[in-house]
Formats: sequence, C-alpha cells, structure tokens
Amino acid sequence: MKNNILFKLSGFFRYILVLFLALSTSSFAQVQQSTPSGDQYTFSLKEAIDYALRHQSTVLNSRIDEQIADQRIRGTLGTGLPQVTGSGEFDDYVASPVIIFPGSIISALTGHPAPDAAVSFQKHYQTTLGINANQMIFDGTFLVGLQGAKTYASLSRKVEKSNEIDLVANVTKAFYGVKINETNLAALDSSIGLLQKSLDDTKAMYAQGFVEKLDVDRITVTLSNLQSQRQNLRSVVDLNYYLLKFQMGMPVNASLTLLGNIPSEFQAPVIETAEYDKRIEYAILKTNRDLDMINVRLNKSGYLPKLSAFGSLSTAALRDQFDVFDARGHWYPTGLIGLRLSVPIFDGFQKDASIKQANMALLQNQNDVNNFENTVDLQVKQASISYESSYKILQSQKANLALAEDVAKVTKIKYEDGVGTNLEVTDAESALIQAQNNYYNALYNLGIAHVDLQKAKGILY
Repeated sequence: MKNNILFKLSGFFRYILVLFLALSTSSFAQVQQSTPSGDQYTFSLKEAIDYALRHQSTVLNSRIDEQIADQRIRGTLGTGLPQVTGSGEFDDYVASPVIIFPGSIISALTGHPAPDAAVSFQKHYQTTLGINANQMIFDGTFLVGLQGAKTYASLSRKVEKSNEIDLVANVTKAFYGVKINETNLAALDSSIGLLQKSLDDTKAMYAQGFVEKLDVDRITVTLSNLQSQRQNLRSVVDLNYYLLKFQMGMPVNASLTLLGNIPSEFQAPVIETAEYDKRIEYAILKTNRDLDMINVRLNKSGYLPKLSAFGSLSTAALRDQFDVFDARGHWYPTGLIGLRLSVPIFDGFQKDASIKQANMALLQNQNDVNNFENTVDLQVKQASISYESSYKILQSQKANLALAEDVAKVTKIKYEDGVGTNLEVTDAESALIQAQNNYYNALYNLGIAHVDLQKAKGILY
C-alpha cells in the first residue's frame, strides 16, 4: 500500500529513501579514459564493491586505526626495553657558593685567635657529561598492558571487518537501486515507443474518418503522462548514480557505467537459524569482554612490587678558567649501578575502586552479549520472513507480467484485425506498464531482502 501511495509506476521515491538510509550507516576497474569532468569507470557489482573497499573513508579510517593499534603495541613493548638517556650540563658560577668555617676550628688548628671564615670549594666553571640507563626487571602492569595492547589491535581488525560488511551491504543495495531504475527506464522507453506508434496510427485513421478525435486525445494524454514519468525517472537515475558514487568513495563528477543486473533467480526460502559466531559484531563484543578482563588484571597487578635496574656514568670538568674544552684538562668520572624495588603499601583504596569498576564493566559486557544474541535471533527471523514474503510476491508478479504481455499481444492483434477497439489497446498497454513496474519493484525488494538476510546470518562478506 505504501508503495502505491508513493508512486504508481516506477517507485521513484522508494529507491531514493533506501539509498539515503544506506548513506547514513558504514580490485577496482581500470580507468578507461580521462575526461574534463573526471575519470570514467565501468564496473560490475564486484568491481564496485572492490573500489569502495579501497576508497571509502570509513574503511580507510578503520585501517588507519589498525595501524595505530600496531604502533600502540610497539609503544607498550618499548617500555620494557632499556631506557637510555644522555645528558650534558655547563655551569658558570658567577657567584660561587660558600660554607662558613668556624673561627674556633681555625684557632684550634693555628693556635691563634681567628674569626669565622667564608670558604668556597666550587670552581668557577663546571661541565658535566653523563649517560643514564634503566631496565625493567619485573612489572606486572607491563605484562598485562602488553596483552591488552595486542587485544586492542585484534579489536581494531574486527571493527575494520564490520565496517567492510556494512559497506558491502550499502553498495550492493545502492547498485540494485540504480539497476532497477535503469531497467524501469528502459521498459518505459519501450512502452513510450509503442504508444507513440499507436498514436501515429490513430491520427492517420482519424484523418480518414475511421476513429473519433476522443481516441486520439485519450492516447495523447496517456503518452504525455508517460513522458513526464520518464523525465522524473531519468532524474532519479542520475541521483542514484551520484549517491552510489558517494557511497563508494568515488568523486561524484566521475563518469560511472554499471554492468550486470539484479539476479533474476534467487534460492527458495528455507528455515533459517541464527549462528552468533558468524556475526562480526559478536566477535567484537567478545573482544571487548577480553579487554575488560585484562583491565581487571591490570588493576590487580598494581598491588605487585616493581623491580628495576639502573646505572649511570658521568664525568665532570672543574675549571677556574674557561678552558673546559681543553683536552689537556682533567676530567673526573663518576659511575654507579643499582637496583630499585618499589612495593605498594597503601593508596587510599584507589586500586580497589578501580578493580570494582572494571568488574562492573565486565558484567555490563556480558549483558550486552546476551542482548546481542537475542537481537540476532530477531534479525534472522525478520529477514527470513521478509525474504519469504518478497520471494512469493516476485513469483506472483512474474506470472502477472506474463499474463499482461499475452493480453497486450492479443489485444494488439484484435485491433489490427479490426475486431478490437483503440481503448482496449490503450488499457492493455497501461496494464502491461503497471505489471512491468510491479515485477521490477518486486525483484528489487527481493534483492534487498536477500542482502539483509545474508547480513543477518553473517555470511554477506
């Protein structure tokens, strides 16, 4: 009913709506020639999908996210490798620090009374060069964090796959929308051609007095309506192409020609059952659960002690003259090595709160998994019912189309033999056009239902 309200013959707005909805979600053919408005492509459905997988921004960003995750692993792994830093410092003591030497000590040493004395042991110029190294020996958070980084990288790959599946579904539906409208346009052109010939013949017969002017006017009105419908449909086809190119990540000014059609034969409906493991979203939820479990262990590992080794080596030049770069001057080396142990004792229950939060997040994830399983059951049932209904409607419309073709053919023969009326021919042609549109709309709906069913079962891509 909704289909008949929106349009009676060509289903213009239904296809626009489907394509706009597709745009809201997530090896290309060789370039044939370059034109002022852009490149020219000729694609089959598979080639259109391959092109979209190479150029659509959502998928491209997903792949960048995967590369970011790989670099995160490298960064986490790097914290467990030796950390080496070099340093250099030059100091000019414009006012040297002093210490106060008590006069009593000086008197005791010299045997003579003496006041307190300010004494400086600091050279005017000091240059220090050094190198420091630290090596983690044991840190529980590092081991758990490394595992978490690898799991995050796995999650990024699964998200990329999910975006690719959404893209395949959207491009396939958009491709079907273009092809069904092109097919409708071709059928409409054929009907317009036949009706134009009928109008010319009727005008000739009217000129000879065999038919009334009403017959000419009736065909003229019908032809005018079909021509208006063709103009609208042509605009819809152009829009379909723009939307498909946008969906594929192709410049909208590029020239695109599509090969192939919507499959005319589909498998008969069967009883479908949900298989959760085939849905990439299910794998994403499980990976998120793994991350939540790792987060629990990460917070618990904060109670473990940390052990690291360190060492440093430095050398200093102490000068009264600005000759720190004089190779003949003396440098005073200093070196040390050691172990550093850090044992957490009390943190105000911060880690305990973090652990409880992580456990709660884990419970939420399990609820999400349970809800998704129920959602998949519903999606498979809905898609199965829609597919079965669309399949039956297509079989019915196919039979109606064959019957309308026979009626139009017989009516035409009767009219040419003089035993039929022009009105009967016009009505038969209109019925045939309606049957053609109903058939192509049913074929499109079945194609969309097939895509939805494959996606619900997790076998689309």
